[in-house]
Amino acid sequence: MKTDHPFTNKCGGVGWLKGFLRRHQNLSVCTPEATSISRAVIFNQLQIATFYNVLKEVLDNTQADALKIWNMDETGLNNVHKPVNITATKDVQTVEKITSGERDGE
Repeated sequence: MKTDHPFTNKCGGVGWLKGFLRRHQNLSVCTPEATSISRAVIFNQLQIATFYNVLKEVLDNTQADALKIWNMDETGLNNVHKPVNITATKDVQTVEKITSGERDGE
């Protein structure tokens, strides 16, 4: 069932949001803490075993030796963008948002 709405560009404006938050006082607009997908997904034994199986397969297929394997430290590399504000209940202490390692335009 399609319902008509008065919004322009299919989106409510600032006035609508203020009215909505006034009617729903248990909600507030807050900035979530950026959490990368890799941190959100807990490493477990199955994932680690899968990683080493794939690594072994790649090494076997490419016949790479130890001199061709490099380690890189990701210190100083920012691969998580800052998430936009979201609406959440006021009783929540920490709001997290999973973000991708990719940014628009890069």
